[in-house]
Amino acid sequence: VIAACNPYRKHTDVMIRKLESAGLGYHVRTGDTEDRLGDIPLRQLVYRVHPLPDSMKALVWDFGQLNRDAERLYIRQIISRHVAEGSLPSVAGLVDVATDILAASQTYMRDRDDECSFVSLRDVERAMMVMVWFYKLHDVLDPFIQTQYESLAKRTKTESDFAPLDPLTRSLVLALGVSYQARLQERLQFRETVCRHFREIGRA
Repeated sequence: VIAACNPYRKHTDVMIRKLESAGLGYHVRTGDTEDRLGDIPLRQLVYRVHPLPDSMKALVWDFGQLNRDAERLYIRQIISRHVAEGSLPSVAGLVDVATDILAASQTYMRDRDDECSFVSLRDVERAMMVMVWFYKLHDVLDPFIQTQYESLAKRTKTESDFAPLDPLTRSLVLALGVSYQARLQERLQFRETVCRHFREIGRA
């Protein structure tokens, strides 16, 4: 029998102070809580885990974590699977572009100093599911989005700067917003990073 076990990961002291000052779920003092992993209160962990039985510890093998090249290969496989299943159209360059953008998003999040840095391939899978959802609804969303473009263009008098995206690109952008940007407090830098990668792809 082979099983994958998540290691525990503790919040930074700064994040713990933020959570405690927010008051949500912290009405019991840290020293009084009974939910613990060893000496560590479970609420100080990024995600809840249960300790392994002592009889299993001798069998544990730490395989570490994916490096960025390996993660990029897995990202490509996830995107290719959605295309092969027909969830997304088989468009030239789609897999390459989406791989670059999602890999860049993973790297950006991982380089943060707070809880946003905890990302995995589950985030990629979630982003692709959201992208597929937006793409399937583009016939419903397009008229509304076009109206918003036109309204914004009239207010700013810069119509050429707000040319609407094609449905596939828009679906990817919206998925990035839902899956990554929404988790950030400071979002402008993330948008600039993503836009830079889109521009680099466009020049390639």
